[in-house]
Amino acid sequence: IVIGLTKSDTLDKKAAEKAEEDARDKLSFAQWAPIVRLSAKTGRGVDVLLRTVDQVGAAFSRRVGTGELNRFFEEVLKTHPPPTSGGKAPRVYYVTQAESAPPVFVVMASDPEKLHFSYRRYVQNQLRKAFAFDGVPIKVHYKARRRRERGQPRGD
Repeated sequence: IVIGLTKSDTLDKKAAEKAEEDARDKLSFAQWAPIVRLSAKTGRGVDVLLRTVDQVGAAFSRRVGTGELNRFFEEVLKTHPPPTSGGKAPRVYYVTQAESAPPVFVVMASDPEKLHFSYRRYVQNQLRKAFAFDGVPIKVHYKARRRRERGQPRGD
């Protein structure tokens, strides 16, 4: 998603900032979407809009390798580990990208249901920031890692 605000040539700086703020309020579900100010009359901002659309299109199809994701996630866990829930913090084992267009990530964890929604949002925002997913809806699914029983062979 790229948001274009037209009629920018008719607004002073303060009014343009207010228009952008109003757009952010109305589109609060997509805070990650870039906003580009445009003027159809003068053509100002059209080049920025087209560059932004190209960047968002590339990000929509971007794949991030599991090794790179896990190095990133290691840093996230060091700086901001999951909060404790019920006396025990859920462990996060690894993250992988399951799909692109749009990007979908899977995080394997112990007790994923105990990861607070605010921590999930934090992880999503960190992924967006670290891998330049601006303008792209990303999904992060949390799954419980199944434990193998003793003596049970590794299977598929």
